[in-house]
Amino acid sequence: MAAPNEVAARVMEHLVLHDAADGHGYSQGSNRWGNDVVETLEIDGVTYRFAGGDRDCSSGIISAYEASGVDCGGATYTGNMRNLMCKTDNFEWVPLSSIAERGDIYLNEREHTAMCRTTAPDVLMQFSIDENGAIVGGHEGDQSGRESNIQAYYDYPWDGILRFIGNGSAPSQGTQSPEALNVCYCACSQAQGWLPEMIGLSDTSGSGDTYAGDGSPIVYLAIDMPGWYQARTQQSGWLPAVRGYSTTDLEHGCAGDGSPITGIRCYYETQNPAATGWLAIEYAAANVGSPFMPAVRDLVDTGGTADDFAGNGGVISAFRAQLIMI
Repeated sequence: MAAPNEVAARVMEHLVLHDAADGHGYSQGSNRWGNDVVETLEIDGVTYRFAGGDRDCSSGIISAYEASGVDCGGATYTGNMRNLMCKTDNFEWVPLSSIAERGDIYLNEREHTAMCRTTAPDVLMQFSIDENGAIVGGHEGDQSGRESNIQAYYDYPWDGILRFIGNGSAPSQGTQSPEALNVCYCACSQAQGWLPEMIGLSDTSGSGDTYAGDGSPIVYLAIDMPGWYQARTQQSGWLPAVRGYSTTDLEHGCAGDGSPITGIRCYYETQNPAATGWLAIEYAAANVGSPFMPAVRDLVDTGGTADDFAGNGGVISAFRAQLIMI
């Protein structure tokens, strides 16, 4: 079996080597973590899964490592990659004086990141810019053939290198059931602010509720899981996908903008399928004064609609979620 950093490098190669319009383009918008098409890559007899669609420089590298089963600590952009990825003990920070290895991550913490493909000569793999020379607004896919690319080493300048040193595992899961691995989440309501944390369908405050909500509009939602989630709000429509979990970081730790949420989209990325099987997040929403609507499993509505999110445009006042086997 290939080492996790080798798997990540091959996934990254897959993402940046392609025919133009059929490939993976650049986007720093809400689709920066890809789309709902699941792509597969077989490496040494093992099948790895990851989202199709576009990326930006950081989401491309993070998703390549996560596809290989490596816990990236909830990293979401260049500014938190070093801190969060090193906290997992799967990565270390090394100075530029070191010779880069395949799978190493060159990082400028303010602006850009790229992955080392080869060391002699040193060649980089990266997501650069969309077909219009912008970071949002382009068409899906690599329209120019250069939105994602491979090129000779250059100094961005880089601050240093993130190097994989772990065994690739997410926090030890053994043969735990989906219930034992369940997602944690918090809702912030218009009436009371942040409500007690939920673990699956259990309220940690002991209220006996099986959902997060107090009957008033939910204005922020934070979900702790490997994967991503999005909120649609009355004020802004669909907001960018979020991977963090924090009730104090309103930009990267939760979804929402302070106005009522009208739609929620979630996608769970299984970290260790050999131990747990393939998992999905099953989630449902209820509007103010109304019962729960049919559940959504990742991006599939169990109610039979073509929607890939929970909600019908009304103001959401309750949310619940749990993990299931798929």
